[in-house]
Amino acid sequence: MIELQKKELVFDIKNTAAAYADSISSSVEDSHLIHNIYDVGEDGNRDKLARILDSAVEDCKEMLFRYTKMEMLGGGFDSNEWEECIGSPTNDEDAYYLAMRMPSGFSKTSVHTMTVYIHDYIVNQSLYEWLMIVYPDGADRFWALAEDKKKKIKDASNRSAGRARIALHPF
Repeated sequence: MIELQKKELVFDIKNTAAAYADSISSSVEDSHLIHNIYDVGEDGNRDKLARILDSAVEDCKEMLFRYTKMEMLGGGFDSNEWEECIGSPTNDEDAYYLAMRMPSGFSKTSVHTMTVYIHDYIVNQSLYEWLMIVYPDGADRFWALAEDKKKKIKDASNRSAGRARIALHPF
């Protein structure tokens, strides 16, 4: 199970947004645009940020589908059944949880690496979505960072679960 603390995600999103806003403040004439970048984690935007975070976490679950898939308990889709399986997408819990079924022998180091990359992906994807709303000219940078982390997540999840063995040959 991968646990992603919401406070840590929001903290990193706010810090990265502030660093980005500071870095472009001298080149942007409209200070209101810069102010909007800073406001990503403020109270008035909390619900929007929660929805953006939920969406990014769902992206991660889909990326790791072969490990995160859940069997439906009944024959069809029922929203109550969905909550029983994974919790409500917009929940009040302190963390997001990615329940995964890993093959036996899968490296714990690879799972830790995936956790770090997933955290970074969520931060960059959230900033991309936020900037598409308040400052579209700066969003591409975070799209590229999120795509880089997505590739790294997939690479880490595709590592072999078993040990590499070299066949011995008599000649």
